[in-house]
Amino acid sequence: MKEKQVIYGNENLALAPIKYEYAWQFYENGKKNFWIPQEIAVAEDVASFKHDLNDTQRHIFTHVFAQLSTMDIAAGDFVNHLAIELTSPEHKIALSTQAFQEATHSESYKYCADHIGLDERWLWNRWEEVPEIKAKIDMTSEILGQYTATGDPMEFINAYFFLAGIFESTWFLTGFFPIFALANMGKVLRVSEVLQYIARDEYNHVSLGLNTITSIIQEQFDPDDTSMIAEDFSALANRAMKLEEDYINFIFSKGEIIGYSPKKHMQFAWFRIFHAFNKLKLTTEHLDCNVTPEAVSWADTMLNTRKLKNFFESRVIEYMKTHLDYTEELETSNYGYWDDPINPKDFGSLADVGTKAEKIEGKICSLEEGCEVCQ
Repeated sequence: MKEKQVIYGNENLALAPIKYEYAWQFYENGKKNFWIPQEIAVAEDVASFKHDLNDTQRHIFTHVFAQLSTMDIAAGDFVNHLAIELTSPEHKIALSTQAFQEATHSESYKYCADHIGLDERWLWNRWEEVPEIKAKIDMTSEILGQYTATGDPMEFINAYFFLAGIFESTWFLTGFFPIFALANMGKVLRVSEVLQYIARDEYNHVSLGLNTITSIIQEQFDPDDTSMIAEDFSALANRAMKLEEDYINFIFSKGEIIGYSPKKHMQFAWFRIFHAFNKLKLTTEHLDCNVTPEAVSWADTMLNTRKLKNFFESRVIEYMKTHLDYTEELETSNYGYWDDPINPKDFGSLADVGTKAEKIEGKICSLEEGCEVCQ
């Protein structure tokens, strides 16, 4: 039997024996965690959207939502392009699963927009009218055109790192948090619940992507000399983070949210970048970080709990454990670096977190007891 490779190997149609366990597990977990937006009664947020949000908060909500809804369409396009170059059956199946999830996310934004009364034409055209959003979409299109379908492993991992380490890990996962911060104030709770589902999926996409990049480095490069890879990834990250800073300053141009600010957002965004570099065991010396990377103190609650209690209510949803906790040791993989997770204390961020969410100013539930919001 021909030896499997993730990309540019001999076309291999033999799924078994499984070589890339993490890719196959991504598919298995995707089946177990299937969801649709109709499970959530988003219509309950109509009154909250119309009456609870002031003008500043409505500006933040609508423009964050406009970015997310557009970017998930771009993400699906990106995944489909990358999948063409795969030669491992496990990865073909995994990225097919991811592409379906991206479609579910796009449906979810439309579902939310329909139920709370957002103008769809305004929503899906906003990216062309707001320079700070358009710049991020333009970079995505540029990377997709420049780095894919070339037959060059270096260009492929650049593209995949942009998707997994920047687009999904940073632009998306930090992108949810202005709306999560509104929900922390007791507003737009149902839309935030939908975004929790999406965030869980995106976190899994990041894990798949970084594991896949690790496999490609082991197969196509010298794992002991990754200096050029680190330089290329850093150049992408530095450029993307400048766009993120411009974007979040626009989002908060009319004012901030209690407990969340552009500075806090950028600290979290850089935390995500350092997290990705750590997972790939790449040097961070070329990153132009001008803040202290730090996770939002309640990020672990939103993204990482084994049994995810709805962040703002008492309903408990059972989820499979499909993603990486910041503080959790994972099983050693022959094809990944997940056995050496990031230590949040290195960046002054999450500490002593686990399966119980911490309470922030009495507004966030733990897994056992309710707070003033959910009561």
